[in-house]
Amino acid sequence: EWTIQELLTTHALADEGRAMRHCVATYAEEVLRGESAIFGMRVCWGGGSPSRAVTIEVNPRNRRIVQVRGKLNRDPTRLECSVLRQWAAEASLTDAWN
Repeated sequence: EWTIQELLTTHALADEGRAMRHCVATYAEEVLRGESAIFGMRVCWGGGSPSRAVTIEVNPRNRRIVQVRGKLNRDPTRLECSVLRQWAAEASLTDAWN
């Protein structure tokens, strides 16, 4: 099961950055100003607890996915891209990250 949730607080961004070992927490000011929206994608395999898959940056003005990064800034996997494209279509977002 895949879930995607918006990260709305500096605490949530800091937690994401620590767990994923990338710089998403530095986007806090842009998020607070409404210039960027950050989402965390989680996956739950076989009834276990959810684990972080990728972090997604969306430009809210033009509704475009700007970047997607996994742990240590890795690129998304083929499966993650597939889930992202489905989410983007449902949310009327375009993808510029690929």
